[in-house]
Order: sequence, then C-alpha cells, then structure tokens
Amino acid sequence: MAVLLLSSVSLTGCGGANQQADDLGTKYGPIFESFSAKDIYGADQDENLILNARYTLVLIWSTTCNPCIEGMPKMEALYQEYKAIGVNVLGIVVNLQDQEGNPIPATITDAVSIAEVKGVTFPNIMI
Repeated sequence: MAVLLLSSVSLTGCGGANQQADDLGTKYGPIFESFSAKDIYGADQDENLILNARYTLVLIWSTTCNPCIEGMPKMEALYQEYKAIGVNVLGIVVNLQDQEGNPIPATITDAVSIAEVKGVTFPNIMI
C-alpha cells in the first residue's frame, strides 16, 4: 500500500510526471520566499545563497550530532565536485540559539570550529 501511495504521489505531485525540474522556479513561482539569517561567522545572509543554484542540498545539523559532523567531509566533497554545474549545499545549524532566539556564543564557536576542522566551505546559517 505504501509503495502504491508513494508511486501515485511521485506521478501526480507538483504538476505530474511531465514537469521538468528546471521549471520549478519559473512555471510555478519561486520555491523559497526571501529570508535573512546570520551565518556561523556572524555575516548577514539571504536567499541569494540559493537563488543561483539549480539544486540546493540542505544539511540540517547540530554541534551535538556526531553522525552529522562525521558526514560533513562527504558533503563538502559533493559540494566541490558539483558546484560548477549548479549544485549547492547549505548547512542549517539548529542549536545555536536559545529558546528566545538569542545566539549562544559558546555553541557558535563550536560550530565554527567543527566547520573548520572538517574542512567545510559551504555556507552554514542559523535558524
């Protein structure tokens, strides 16, 4: 039953099976609205991080997720190999703020350290 449901969703979702992936940003309007966020280095970022990419792979991670951290070099390799043809990687670090949305400096420092140790050059932003 689940396979049948997934098959029907893949054939009918977002315009049907004949829709081309390149049409997503034009035929049906923008996928993402405008947004603004700080990256882990404190710089302001916005939707321009993803607008010029054909595809963006989003890596959601935290400084306490060992599998996420261990996988970062592979994500970086993917980013380096495919960015020339329009594939982007964007990291979103989920534990850099407290419940009120205030930055946690020690955790941000941890995120920067992790990114540098793992050799990550793709952008990483806060929620």
